[in-house]
Amino acid sequence: MRLWGRASGAPAIAWADAEARLAATEEYWLVSVRSDGTPTPRPVWGVWLDERLLLSVGSTSHWRGIGTNPEVSVHLGDALAVLILEGRARKAAGEELFEQYVEIYNSKYSWNFDAANPMVVDGTIEVLPSVVLAWNTVPVAECSPDMEFPNSAGRWTFR
Repeated sequence: MRLWGRASGAPAIAWADAEARLAATEEYWLVSVRSDGTPTPRPVWGVWLDERLLLSVGSTSHWRGIGTNPEVSVHLGDALAVLILEGRARKAAGEELFEQYVEIYNSKYSWNFDAANPMVVDGTIEVLPSVVLAWNTVPVAECSPDMEFPNSAGRWTFR
């Protein structure tokens, strides 16, 4: 279930717009935490599917990190149209899920994965969101001391 809450007094970003950003982005910045508490950001590829992120992850740091602390953050690369997803990561599982995932993944990245490929079966992290934050702003050159920040925003909580 998705519950909306205002992130600020700024005009609201529609969930459909936030979801479109999640689906369209090519690089996601996954941040997990090592057992010693060190944040570990890495760019990864992925797919937004059925209100969850499925990420192709080869980094052993991420796999070890989510093994001890499954709480992660995923950021899109745009610093002006910001979107941050916070949630719980785990190894993805399920033949039907992998079939849907590779269909979208292969089209998005011009790839040719098969759903039974070990890189899919053993290398896909599923992130279930607890909260998604989004806001829009302007480039530094367009900023002024009297401007409103952000110029639009949204916050969605998942249960």
